[in-house]
Amino acid sequence: MEFCGAGSITELIKAIRSNSLSVEWIAYVCREILRGLAHLHGNRVIHRDIKGQNVLLTDNAEVKLGQSLVYYITLHGEFLMWPK
Repeated sequence: MEFCGAGSITELIKAIRSNSLSVEWIAYVCREILRGLAHLHGNRVIHRDIKGQNVLLTDNAEVKLGQSLVYYITLHGEFLMWPK
C-alpha cells in the first residue's frame, strides 16, 4: 500500500481558503480518477464508493483511489466482495 501524505481531495478543498480548485486541477483529478477506474474495470473490479474521502493525493500530487470494499466480477457474472 502506498502512503498518500497529502490526504484526500476533500481535505484539500477544505484547506483552501476559497473552498474551490482551479479548472485545471479539477480536470487533472477527474482524468486520474477515470484512469484508475478504467484500470479497475479492466481487471473486473468495481470500486462502489467513489467520493472525495476516497480520492487520495500523494506528496507528488499523484491521485490514488482508496477503498475499504471492492467487488470482483467472476467469469460467471457473480459479484464477490473483498474483504469479506
